[in-house]
Amino acid sequence: ACLSAFIPLVEVAALKPGQRVLIHAGAGGVGSYAVALAKKLGAEVIATCGPANMDYVASRGADRVVDYSREDFAETVRDCDAVLDLRGGETHLRSYACLKPGGVLTYLTAAPLPDGAPPRDDVRAEFKPIVQSREHLSRLADLALKGGVRPDVSEAFPFAKGREALAQLEAGHQRGKLVLRIEA
Repeated sequence: ACLSAFIPLVEVAALKPGQRVLIHAGAGGVGSYAVALAKKLGAEVIATCGPANMDYVASRGADRVVDYSREDFAETVRDCDAVLDLRGGETHLRSYACLKPGGVLTYLTAAPLPDGAPPRDDVRAEFKPIVQSREHLSRLADLALKGGVRPDVSEAFPFAKGREALAQLEAGHQRGKLVLRIEA
């Protein structure tokens, strides 16, 4: 999940201190890492989430949290250097309005997208596959050691309750990671 935040923000968007980034689904597994990572990189972080997760997303480092059930981000968020789209579909298309000229919309998923050119030609949209490498993992370990990113564990299950953990994972909408404890 952290690598899925790192590659779009660092390698695609080349996020730098002082830049402004919008991160969709800021409470999710990738989004929560993205918020913390963007903040560590010195960006002004705006993140979208539902009303139950606003405090959580702020605690991960968001400067501004947008409750998507009450606020239309495409109407209120402007002049972003980058958008990290973790939702796709209509959210992807509406995110172009948030970018300033020269900005980048980076994404992990964006389907379904209509055929044809993007709605603006003064910004770019880019997908880069998430491929694990020794260099990536080394950089992430260094960030973790420096306190730049940390996992958020929502619950730890004994190994014997693995099916229960999987069912909870498949149900979705939990914060943080589920952990299986293997005891000797």
